[in-house]
Amino acid sequence: MTNEIFSKDKERRQNEINLILANKDIPRPMLEAAALALRKAQDYNSGVITRNAYFPMGLTSYVQMINVKALRLVSLISQPGTPNFENARDTLLDLINYATFAVEWLDKETK
Repeated sequence: MTNEIFSKDKERRQNEINLILANKDIPRPMLEAAALALRKAQDYNSGVITRNAYFPMGLTSYVQMINVKALRLVSLISQPGTPNFENARDTLLDLINYATFAVEWLDKETK
């Protein structure tokens, strides 16, 4: 039963991705953010750990992560030089994804 659900969910996600990729009006950074979210999900949400485990306080957890990323962005743009790891663009793509996760959580909670 679980494999059936996963298979259908995977198929649904692939159909959504195909629709997104077919739409030329979506800004490229949004597509990049979606692709990044999928790659990170493979790394972080495989096995028994799901996204919900990373955000145990629901919306409060998402807002906290958005705040941390926003602070990181302020830090990045206020310092001279090139950062060693994550740059402002990377941080902005993460903000897109965390905001999307928060909206998804809200949508599930209000059903």
